[in-house]
Amino acid sequence: MDNFQYHHGQLYCENVPVRDIINQTGTPVYIYSQTTLLTHFDRIDAAFAPLRPLICYSIKSCGNISILESLRQRGSGFDVVSGGELFRALKAGADVKKIVFAGVGKTDQEINEALDAGIGWFNIESEEEFWNLDRLAGLKNLTPRGALRVNPDVTSAGTHQKTLTGKKETKFGVDLDQTEDLCLRASAAGHARLTGLHIHIGSPIKSTAPYVDAISKVLSLMDRLAQRGLAMDTLDIGGGFRRFL
Repeated sequence: MDNFQYHHGQLYCENVPVRDIINQTGTPVYIYSQTTLLTHFDRIDAAFAPLRPLICYSIKSCGNISILESLRQRGSGFDVVSGGELFRALKAGADVKKIVFAGVGKTDQEINEALDAGIGWFNIESEEEFWNLDRLAGLKNLTPRGALRVNPDVTSAGTHQKTLTGKKETKFGVDLDQTEDLCLRASAAGHARLTGLHIHIGSPIKSTAPYVDAISKVLSLMDRLAQRGLAMDTLDIGGGFRRFL
C-alpha cells in the first residue's frame, strides 16, 4: 500500500496522521489509502486504453464497501466468486452489467441470485457448470452470457508452484485441445450462451511474457472458433500480474 510515510517520526496515511485516526476510532483499525487504490486503477486503465477494457476489481482481495464504492465511481467493474461478494457489489451500487461471477463451486442458489441480478456474465469452469447454468436459466427464461475458462498450459509463469493455475495438470479450466468441441456442443444450448473465453494463469505473475504466451494461444483459438461460425466477443485475461519497481 503506497502513500504511507513517516514525517518527523509519525506515520501518515496520505496527509493524515495515523495517530489521529487511532484516537478517533480506537484499535484495531484497518486503514486504506484511497489515493493508492485509484492511482493503480488509473494506471491499468491507461495501459490498456487502446482496447477500451472493462477493468474488474476482485472483491475477494478486500470487500470493504467504501473501497468498492470508490472504485465503482471510478468506473470499475467487479469480479465476484460468491453470493456474499455479489451482495457487496450490489450494496456498493455496482453496474450489474459490469459484474462477472468467477470461481469454482458456484451453488444453484448463488447462480440464481446472479441471474436475478442480471449480471454481465459468468466465467464457466467446466462443461458441467455450463449445462447447469443453462438449466437454471431455462427455469427463469433468461439468456445469460458465459465466458469459458480455458487452460492455456503455460508452464513457466514465474510464480510459486502452488499458485500456478494455467498449467495443464492443474484443476482449473478446460484443456485447450477440448475447447472447440465443447463450444460447438454449447452452441446448441437453449438458454445460456458462450460468448467469450477466460484465462487466469496464477498470481503473483512478475513478467508479462507468460501473459503473451497464454493470450496468443487463446487468440488463435478464437480465430479457429470464428472459422467454425462461433464468434467470441469477450476475452477475460484474468489477473495476478505484479510489477516490482
